[in-house]
Amino acid sequence: MSQVLQKLRLPLPRTISEATRTTGAGHALSLHGWIRSVRHQKKLSFVHLTDGQADIQVTLSPELARGLSTGTSVRVDGSLAHHPRTQTIEVRGTHTHIYGTAPGDTYPMQKKEHGSEHLRDNAHLRTRTSQIGHVVKLRHHLTRCLLEWFHDNSFTLVQPPVITSSDCEGAGEAFQVVAGAGRGNEAKEQQQPDYHHHQQPPFFSHPAFLTVSTQLHLEAVAGAFARVFSLSPTFRAEPSQTSRHLAEFWMLEAEISFVESVDSLTSVVEHSIKSAVGGLDPSLVKSDSLYLEKEWGQITYTEAVQLLRERHSVSPFHHPPTWGASLQSEHERYLAEEVCESPVFITHYPASIKPFYMRANDDGLTVACFDLLVPGIGELAGGSLREERLDVLERNIDHAGLDRGTYNWYLDLRRYGSVPHGGFGVGFERLLSVISGVSNLRDVVLFPRWAGRCNF
Repeated sequence: MSQVLQKLRLPLPRTISEATRTTGAGHALSLHGWIRSVRHQKKLSFVHLTDGQADIQVTLSPELARGLSTGTSVRVDGSLAHHPRTQTIEVRGTHTHIYGTAPGDTYPMQKKEHGSEHLRDNAHLRTRTSQIGHVVKLRHHLTRCLLEWFHDNSFTLVQPPVITSSDCEGAGEAFQVVAGAGRGNEAKEQQQPDYHHHQQPPFFSHPAFLTVSTQLHLEAVAGAFARVFSLSPTFRAEPSQTSRHLAEFWMLEAEISFVESVDSLTSVVEHSIKSAVGGLDPSLVKSDSLYLEKEWGQITYTEAVQLLRERHSVSPFHHPPTWGASLQSEHERYLAEEVCESPVFITHYPASIKPFYMRANDDGLTVACFDLLVPGIGELAGGSLREERLDVLERNIDHAGLDRGTYNWYLDLRRYGSVPHGGFGVGFERLLSVISGVSNLRDVVLFPRWAGRCNF
């Protein structure tokens, strides 16, 4: 079968990289793509052609280049050659076919550096720019490297639901799903739907939400497959307008059965991220904030608060560090950038500030969990051992004010063949931000959504 497949050729035009790789100098070829720029000289015109994956310079006579402009889609026929001075590969065009023009007086993506707001306003076209094109390629290759690592380490990829009846975090930040919302006349469409008093009969028999995490469903699958993971969209209805928050983003999440220590989980996180990023083409990596050659630090939440208090007594933070309170962004930056000077795992947070599903420690005050803090971005990943004891989990659900009936299926996982287990989630866009050096998460997704903004 493999020999048959090797003889088959996809009935598609060759990409620039395929054509240049398989064509010798002086031989004919045809290339398809979009024009990034055109530079005219007296006897020759130079066209920067791209198909997204690769770029190449095309030389054309002034006659053939007439009418070509940035954004125009074309096919160029010609022959492969080497630039006489640099010896780089180029194409000497003998014929062009224009598929679609892009008039310079209206095309929003001209040959120049555009500001972030302009690119977000034209998100349907911004992938044609080199800066966003780089992000698209980075997302593709990082996904491939992560999938390879998890496959090589015996994890099974699963696809949990996006619509769910259970709020994993219990923080009230989920988007409710309402059938038919937004339909009607123009005036009604302009109004914000009243999700709490919607008059239409429910599509489902009970409230449904866009998932904030696939964790609970991954735990269900981990009750049959010892190592599972997913890479899927998640949603948070946070009104935050910071550069670190999106309403729709992607999460890499994993659940592992038969683990009994936080150290086991942090080892998986560190090894998977380092291996995946280390497998990327170096040209795609624009920042070294992950310190791939350095062992990442690890301290407890209690130790972190003590370090923060010592600093606060000399140079006060805006938010005084207090045991039992969440760490603020300024605290996270100080720990990662000044204390550890590398990524650092903060473990064993107070139970009072963590979700109901985290396993209680023997001290009765903290839970077996961790956050991964990275210089420049703050929190990148988080995880915990899950509470596998039925009676303890029932008490946690009651204490959190959640409905046991809603989580009865989740409790079933503890009633039937429960095992020690744990898992974690890595913010995919935040990881991309760290690698690319692009600080605003709105610029590492194709069509960003945040509070007040859902264009396209």
